[in-house]
Amino acid sequence: MKIKKLILFFNLLLLKFLKISFLIAHPVHVTITNVNFDESKLLFEIRIKIFSDDFENAILKKTGINVGLTSLTVNKNTEKYMIMYISENFNLYINDRKKPLITEKTKFKYEIKEDATWIDISFNVKEKVKKIKIYNNLLNNLYDDMKNMLIINWKNQEKGIIFAKNKVTEILE
Repeated sequence: MKIKKLILFFNLLLLKFLKISFLIAHPVHVTITNVNFDESKLLFEIRIKIFSDDFENAILKKTGINVGLTSLTVNKNTEKYMIMYISENFNLYINDRKKPLITEKTKFKYEIKEDATWIDISFNVKEKVKKIKIYNNLLNNLYDDMKNMLIINWKNQEKGIIFAKNKVTEILE
């Protein structure tokens, strides 16, 4: 029930942004991230939805390379550049230690659907999670009005967090 309320809240917030952007002819700059932690398996599952044109522009600005997310053919190194960008702009600190999100043991995949790129990352941790610090700076280098919405399931609770240029971290205990 709580997740339905959070999803409804984020959808209403997104509609508000869309309505405002329609009225002033300005695009919406938003990402949506779900973080689920299965305590019994010590497994984190992260799903990021990011508009492909924005993601492509962020990678282009950083590397000078067009990875082709909005074209019919992606660059052969697209995944490498996506991993680089995500690793620099989205991180988890587990029990005060930075957790490299993408390693050889991490499951990473992406899919382009319509105008969005969906990124799935999953990995195990080796110890009980007592504290999580989330760093989310996705696309903040492109847009001053950027909003990064995140829903986290942890300790049998769901929490919605909105990150922005002036708020890129959140600590949960």
